[in-house]
Amino acid sequence: MSHTSVSPSSVTRAAPAVVVDRVSFELPDGQPVLSDVSAAFPAGRTGLIGDNGTGKTTLLRLIAGELTPTEGSVHVAGSCSYLPQDVTGAAGTSVADQLGITAIRQALVRIEAGSVDVHDYDLVGDDWDVDARAVAELAGLGLRADVGWLDRPMSELSGGEAMGVALAA
Repeated sequence: MSHTSVSPSSVTRAAPAVVVDRVSFELPDGQPVLSDVSAAFPAGRTGLIGDNGTGKTTLLRLIAGELTPTEGSVHVAGSCSYLPQDVTGAAGTSVADQLGITAIRQALVRIEAGSVDVHDYDLVGDDWDVDARAVAELAGLGLRADVGWLDRPMSELSGGEAMGVALAA
């Protein structure tokens, strides 16, 4: 990739949340992926568009701190994370697992079955309505979910459904 300067069309006067300064990145075998890339992104959502193989994912992983540039620097104000394109998860991962609510749901089942274990109550905390809130969050993203849907394996979801669950998480 040759020298590239990227800046969004809706630049505000506020300081950028992400600054990429003359970043280069090479694979362990020495193959260059990015070369002398500079960009500034404001806080909020930003889309990155380009042909396959041009380094978009590598750039995002550098910004998220998953990779370290070979040269140059990346500065991020606040927190930043990267949501991979393939979010189906490991084999056997359920929607509830992806949402991070499985332990709470299991504690609720034990409590409903009569458990008085303090650990179960600590797990639940204030999340007695975790199923309803999870379903509402998924519905807000356009997914036709119900409580039973939380037990579905991620591998059975369409790509769009899996991405919706990952965004909810």
